[in-house]
Amino acid sequence: MNELTSKQIYIMIFFIPLVYKMASLPALLYGETHATSYILIGIITAVEFIQLAAILLIANKGGMEGIKEKYGSKVYCLLSIPILFVIFIKTILFTKEIVIYVCRFLFYNIDEVSILMIVLVVVFYLGVKGVRAVGRLFEIAVWLIPLIIIFGVFFGEIQLENGYLTPLFEDGFNTYSSAIGKFLIYTFDFSPLLYAKIKIKKARNVAICSVLSIMTVIFCYALLYSAYGNASVLASYGFARLGTFHTVVSEIGSLDWPSSILWLMVAVLSLSFKINAVDRIMQEFKISKVGTALFIIVASVVLILRIETIADAIDLVTNGIQYGVFACEIAVPLIVLILYAIKENKNKENKVYAAQN
Repeated sequence: MNELTSKQIYIMIFFIPLVYKMASLPALLYGETHATSYILIGIITAVEFIQLAAILLIANKGGMEGIKEKYGSKVYCLLSIPILFVIFIKTILFTKEIVIYVCRFLFYNIDEVSILMIVLVVVFYLGVKGVRAVGRLFEIAVWLIPLIIIFGVFFGEIQLENGYLTPLFEDGFNTYSSAIGKFLIYTFDFSPLLYAKIKIKKARNVAICSVLSIMTVIFCYALLYSAYGNASVLASYGFARLGTFHTVVSEIGSLDWPSSILWLMVAVLSLSFKINAVDRIMQEFKISKVGTALFIIVASVVLILRIETIADAIDLVTNGIQYGVFACEIAVPLIVLILYAIKENKNKENKVYAAQN
């Protein structure tokens, strides 16, 4: 079963908006809007949860499987094509984020193509294995958070400067709206939930996890900027750098590895989550696994032949294509909700008609 438990959903709701927003984005956003970036990222993340509310509403109605039952396989496939486009573009960017992190931040003198192949094989395996396997690994990942906090308290020595978090909103509105528009690609990562079976026991818990995720994103950005100041524009891979503030260094390396493992783990799992949606779509196209493998192969060819650096990936997804991705992420859930509403109204009319006769 392609099913997630309530606990897994809560953990994923917390992690998914955080993981890639704490890679290259903090430095990129700071370069555009300076200290105001940690406020903007809070707004961006909050908007993302509006989409989540719509997707969870769809999931409660039956998700894309319900659309297939009510309207047929052709409608299901037609609505899924834009989602394939969205996932493909994000796979290009997010895979490059992982590869560069491993090859430039964690290690040196490592062949990027080899790491790329390993990452894509892993996400392919986890994607076709099922969303439940991905959810269980998310449950394991959450236990690294207490370890990171313990290491930070006992071995860290953070030097913060509150003055780095001001001034706020010193530029014009166009500056901030332009920055948000430029990096839209880093929003709306919950669409794959349309293809999973979900059981939400308490809506309150979803709201709590959503608020915690938003506050954590804001806190991490503020913490990073208050430590690096104007140098934040150079502080790529923000999440990992939060674990490297003056950490104790031993003969076998620094004690910042828990944060590195956590980021790498949830980054791979978030990408696998998307590939699982691809596999579900490919099943409906009658090319399960083969279609998913072809999807991965095409992505790898683009990454090897066209995307040499993270700057190339950023240029690809910030030159207008992000608006197409954004439109798909908004339009598909909206159309699905309308289709459910049409079917529900017809059912009500039929019941009324039957009662009258």
